[in-house]
Amino acid sequence: MKRTTCVVLALVAAVAFLAPAQASAEVEASKEMLHGTWTGKVTIDEAALKADDKFKEIPAEQADLVLGLLKQQFSKMKMDMTFNADGTASAEIEGPGIPAKDRKKEGTWEVVKTDGDSITVKITSKDEADKEGPKDMVFKCLDEKTMTMGLPGKAGAQMPKGIEFKFTKK
Repeated sequence: MKRTTCVVLALVAAVAFLAPAQASAEVEASKEMLHGTWTGKVTIDEAALKADDKFKEIPAEQADLVLGLLKQQFSKMKMDMTFNADGTASAEIEGPGIPAKDRKKEGTWEVVKTDGDSITVKITSKDEADKEGPKDMVFKCLDEKTMTMGLPGKAGAQMPKGIEFKFTKK
């Protein structure tokens, strides 16, 4: 029995040593990577949300209720975005509290900066009623077909950490 265990351990070690190591290829964000249509849904990382300073301000007896409401509302949100090679963009947003007139947007986009797997994009709406002006959106590319974006709040305020859109490329 002892000899069998040694043989098995030796085989496992040999396979591990000889097997090609899988390199963790870091994705380099680029303008070209964004070209195309992306579909996003909101995800909530409970641990990250509960660790956020804004969430910690909520009284403990209300935290679970607020978490439940966030999950309920954000699970209904969806966003499709298209980044065209000519610099034009469009988006369609669905979710509670978003009026029909605000669901479809068109405009232009340009890359402000890239930093490894992150890319900052300035979106300028064609809607003249858009009083906030151009918005910078920061995407983190997980791979060529998956990226995330934190939820921007009103007038540039950031939502708590742990709430983000996860996009997949069509």
